[in-house]
Amino acid sequence: MEKEVNHSNYSVSFRELIKNDEHIQKIIEQNGVLGHGFSGWTNVRKFITPLIDKDGSFLDIGCGNGFLIRCLEEWSGHCLIPYGIDVNRACIEACKQMFPTYAANFRVMKMKGFKKFPSGLTKDFTYVYWAVWDNADLSDRSFASKIELLLARVKPDGKLLLAFYDLNMLGKIESKLSSWPFMIHQRVRGPTHDTVFCIEKN
Repeated sequence: MEKEVNHSNYSVSFRELIKNDEHIQKIIEQNGVLGHGFSGWTNVRKFITPLIDKDGSFLDIGCGNGFLIRCLEEWSGHCLIPYGIDVNRACIEACKQMFPTYAANFRVMKMKGFKKFPSGLTKDFTYVYWAVWDNADLSDRSFASKIELLLARVKPDGKLLLAFYDLNMLGKIESKLSSWPFMIHQRVRGPTHDTVFCIEKN
């Protein structure tokens, strides 16, 4: 059963963004969550919030339209400077509309582009978030190389957040945790078993 969402604690600009049910449903569906409106979105994504424990820069790998970053800032009460990369140009344009002040922080780019980071973007971040694709190669060598690539962009005392929204993928990764060369410092789990693993960079 979905919980009712109290909007009174949100900023004026955010309340304006979510006030039209049809409009916000389109925004949410662009992020792969279908048919449940803002309360449903809150139910399946707000569980990430405890991992956002300080102000800082937030890079979303495969950022969609940027709505998750906007929500995490509201839910956590921390100021997040948004950055995002996505292979979909329309998504990047949507991010620029979501964050007009930070439009230059969003780029059409593949993850492997990190090896030659584009000029004009900061080179490390307080948070790097990756919703691991359901077709990602989880073989030890391939996945470890991706984690190393992302950790290289995390600031000291920052966090790499690895989100798994596919139960099959989650099962595969949990069977490999004992052999990972990386320490999982925290994990949070949502109401539908979605899980985010946190690797802290000390």
